[in-house]
Amino acid sequence: MNGSSYVNNIAWSLFQKFGALGIAFICNIVLARLLMPEDFGAVAMLLIFVNISNSFIDGGFGSALIQKKEPTEDDYSTIFWWNISISVLLVVVLYLTAPCIADSYQMPILAEILRVISFVLVINALSVIQLNILRKTYKFKKLAIINIIATSASSGVAIICALYGWGVWSLVVRSILMQFITATIVWCTTQWIPKLQFCYRSFKSLGNFGGMILLSSLVETIYTELQGLIIGKAFSARDLGFYTQAKKLEEVPTSSLSYAINQVTFPLFSSIQDKKDEIKSVVSKNVKFISFLVFPLYSIMILVAQPLITLIFTDRWADSIPLFQILCYVGMIYPLNTINTNIIKSLGKGKLYLIFQFSKRLIGAVILLLCIQFGIIGLMWAMVIVSVLILIANAVVTDRLIDYSFKHQIGDLLPPLFISIGVLYITKLIPINDIAPILTILAYSVVYLLLYLAIQYIVNKNELMTIISFLKNSLYAKKNRKTTQIVDKA
Repeated sequence: MNGSSYVNNIAWSLFQKFGALGIAFICNIVLARLLMPEDFGAVAMLLIFVNISNSFIDGGFGSALIQKKEPTEDDYSTIFWWNISISVLLVVVLYLTAPCIADSYQMPILAEILRVISFVLVINALSVIQLNILRKTYKFKKLAIINIIATSASSGVAIICALYGWGVWSLVVRSILMQFITATIVWCTTQWIPKLQFCYRSFKSLGNFGGMILLSSLVETIYTELQGLIIGKAFSARDLGFYTQAKKLEEVPTSSLSYAINQVTFPLFSSIQDKKDEIKSVVSKNVKFISFLVFPLYSIMILVAQPLITLIFTDRWADSIPLFQILCYVGMIYPLNTINTNIIKSLGKGKLYLIFQFSKRLIGAVILLLCIQFGIIGLMWAMVIVSVLILIANAVVTDRLIDYSFKHQIGDLLPPLFISIGVLYITKLIPINDIAPILTILAYSVVYLLLYLAIQYIVNKNELMTIISFLKNSLYAKKNRKTTQIVDKA
């Protein structure tokens, strides 16, 4: 994949995730004014169990199909029927255990909600293989369009439900309808249809790698959802509601960037897995490029957190502000961890990936549990510490696998990090708070970007010009392709 194709694919992946999250975010703003923090907290409690269950469906075997250079029709059909079977089983398990889960939170309504929302698993299983085929063949434009349509429609219906007084059920409708529309569009617009067969040989061959990734995905999901579970159990549904809103706001860039990076780099790294020097060069460029974009983005979000949350959610959600600011530090690190873990997966190191992920998440979970005593703010800072430790561990493993040394990687990301944080604290000294929230956000953002680019030019001019040149050449190449296509048609 050349530079222009890489940027084009990243752009469509970002558009898919940013667009979908942007629409969901706007919907969330409206719902936050119609519903209570407790409503968001209640659904967040249940999505913990749904997301963990979903790891069995959308976990390792999808990655195995992407990692395998030439999967067969038997491979695709076998995993499709596996996903359907396991999803039905999981729905039955959640249906039967729903009363126990509701009792543990002392909220009887959760049982009924969980039984309904669990059907998301079966709906999701219907489209996972088709979506993985689109990812493997770099059809990111089509993926973006599907996701935007599904998000827009489900968000619109959820708002209507909230206006008619459906309360917490508005959020349930949004989750189910999102997956249903996605599955419907995928089945109507893609050519692949599963065969009525299950090939044990395919299942076994994919299971060698996919099983390890599946367990790793399960560990990752449990760790991620553990954060919300701890807050919901140790504190209150109201605190979980504030955390959920802060997390959703932080996830707009985090999920978009990580999703785009994962969709593009995993197939890309897999395609050059036998060329160590090439993959090392590509990884280094990725780290520099992502660091240059991510660090200032989150610094601006930290800077404008107070007027941003007040403007979007009103003062009723002010308790989300410090949580959001701390989560932004986690967001700075997350995309870099995505790049590193994709290296392990793309090389087919399933067993190493599982052991490594399990070790990291076990240590992380212990740290989080020990920090409950410091309150919710202490718990949030523990998440930042864990993220930094994981990045260090990932960099060490990457060093061993492709000779992209720990020193080299840290050297690639530290300059933009130091500049970003330094500009953050410099900009904080400028008194811009006595104006309207929207003007405060714009003013701080403009000042920050000007200072950041100026200091980058002075301190790191060569790297800045390389990134700008890379983007310009990619856009120029894309423009030339369009011109050539017009000429050819003529």
